[in-house]
Amino acid sequence: MPTVRREKTVNAPLEQTFAYFSDPRNLPAITPPSMRFTIDRMPADRISAGTEIDYTIRIARIPVRCES
Repeated sequence: MPTVRREKTVNAPLEQTFAYFSDPRNLPAITPPSMRFTIDRMPADRISAGTEIDYTIRIARIPVRCES
């Protein structure tokens, strides 16, 4: 399976950066707008080991429901 690897330097303290990426409400902001990311079910306000989120993205205008 092909793998894409990207790196990004964030000019912010580690604690602030971790808090941002741990909040599932920020997922739409870090997903390309063309994918029209929406959260269908989010049982927690923080992402941690074992957290499951149901969401929908669009690929070529086709909605794809995902569990992660």
